[in-house]
Amino acid sequence: MNSLRFRRAISLSILAWRFFASTPMLASPQIWVAVRSEVAFDRERRAVAVRHVWEFDEFYSSTVTGLRAGESADPRRPQNWAAPADVLKALARREFFTSVRLGDRRPAFKPPQDVQIEIDARNIVRLRFTLPFEAPVVLSRPLQLDVRDPDHGVAFGLEIANPVTMTGNHAGCSVEIVEPETFVASYGKQPPTSATIMCR
Repeated sequence: MNSLRFRRAISLSILAWRFFASTPMLASPQIWVAVRSEVAFDRERRAVAVRHVWEFDEFYSSTVTGLRAGESADPRRPQNWAAPADVLKALARREFFTSVRLGDRRPAFKPPQDVQIEIDARNIVRLRFTLPFEAPVVLSRPLQLDVRDPDHGVAFGLEIANPVTMTGNHAGCSVEIVEPETFVASYGKQPPTSATIMCR
């Protein structure tokens, strides 16, 4: 690993750990994350995983990369890293900021897979990862998917266009975005963080 790649990897490791390990209750969010999620189904129309793509705000991305939006990057700068081990441990401590509910049940996840930290052409940081269910989930009733930080240090919000999609055999299934009723004085109405997946 060259010195530039090493410095960037260490920077991402430390800053991502700070993000995931932040727990205190804050008056307003310090980090903003736009979320796209995908629910994967198997051939028997059972939910088997949730795939996330999280896009971080410009300020946080600049802190991680050392580059402002639109600023030219060193062409030698790596654009893709496998997430360091401490990021994965911190994600696990916060339960990946992801919860699912099927009636009274709360299906559990296995450790995350396919974890990548990316930087796009705008110097925006993205985190991609997959959360496989410990056992396939039959949607005998609506499945509630929620991505949020209960301590409000990180403001998660679903993307405006197609924020939650499905892949695999999802015939007869649909997604409904749950609009929140919460209004936080410091930054206005909370963006949606939940979706309901229903199968007929």
